[in-house]
Amino acid sequence: MEAPILSVITTIYNCDKYLREAMDSVLAQSYGDFEWIIVNDGSQDNCSEIVRSYKDDRITFIDSKDNKKIPHRRNDAILFARGKYIAIQDGDDISLPDRFKYQLSFMEKHDVFCVGAWSSKIDENSKSMDEIMNYPPSSHESIIATLVYKCLNPIIDPTSFFRRDFFLASG
Repeated sequence: MEAPILSVITTIYNCDKYLREAMDSVLAQSYGDFEWIIVNDGSQDNCSEIVRSYKDDRITFIDSKDNKKIPHRRNDAILFARGKYIAIQDGDDISLPDRFKYQLSFMEKHDVFCVGAWSSKIDENSKSMDEIMNYPPSSHESIIATLVYKCLNPIIDPTSFFRRDFFLASG
């Protein structure tokens, strides 16, 4: 089977209250040629049952019983992924329907490592809190300054979209 151009990575930990809406937002994407790797990081709630209730051939579910924390599980999933690009989608976040289409189009036209986006905060009932998370920085210099001087991730995790080979090469 030919590898899809996009691998979506979702790590989950005790997020069953939000997981269906997060999963539905991925499955409703206007760009649908992706594999979806969902890794359970030892959830104690109903996350596993929720993921198993979805019957979609694009989903690969790795149901780990121990808790190693999200960064470790995300890196494992990236190693498992086959796509040229990686999109991060957390188990308690919602992506707009054209997210993958727009980010993939941008990456195909520009020689950059990654893209991110602004994000709207929502409450536990998926209602807008009228608060915009307005990073990542918009210039290369600002990104470097955020990484080096503030020791912060300049990309909002669930908007991250990057080249897998560059990620692996960076160690």
